[in-house]
Amino acid sequence: MANKTTAPKKQKPIIILIDESGDLGKKEGSSKTFTMTATITDNPKEFVAIANRYEKNTRIAQKKKEREEGELKYKTSSDKVREDVISDIMATVPTIKAVILDKSTMYDSKNYSYVGTAKKLLREVMKDPIVKSNESGVIVIFDYHNAIKDHKAEYFTIKIADKYGVKMKKPVRVKDSKKTPILQTADFPAGAIGFKHNNIDAKKDSERDFNTLKPVTKIKYIELKKPKK
Repeated sequence: MANKTTAPKKQKPIIILIDESGDLGKKEGSSKTFTMTATITDNPKEFVAIANRYEKNTRIAQKKKEREEGELKYKTSSDKVREDVISDIMATVPTIKAVILDKSTMYDSKNYSYVGTAKKLLREVMKDPIVKSNESGVIVIFDYHNAIKDHKAEYFTIKIADKYGVKMKKPVRVKDSKKTPILQTADFPAGAIGFKHNNIDAKKDSERDFNTLKPVTKIKYIELKKPKK
């Protein structure tokens, strides 16, 4: 009887979820830094399940209807929800990349600064061996921002993916996180990293969440060069 051979397990497509924390303002009251985070997973169903698992807007007392209709976000979640969501994310064994922008090097245009930051993050993502070696392809989903409307995100994302030999499975998506549970889950790594670098909330809370993510997170501090005239 011939020996049976087991076919190699097919790789799952990789989902890259991109979200930012902080702002691109320079006035008093603006965030100390602007951070952008890519959460990389091959388990999108669990990310959707995580977003649907928790009550929303738990940081302050709100009416039940407001909690049900709101959006699950790191900023508006209680310390317990933050801790539990991040624990659930870690159980999926994600890879997380983040860039922290030195705002003193920003372009005059906030939109150019957003795109410049996104490009630097995508270069870090696309050269990662886990992403490069995936033969099933990658799907990139951005949280909506005015700077990347009208297919702008698709243009520079595909260009960077091609440079690093990464296979794109579907067109780049730009989604409203309010209607996209998978992005709501990705807001938690983005929020934790952003809050840590902007000293928002009690320091021990941001340190706790950041330290939980640290084993799977790689951070790069970046500057943007002024465009040549």
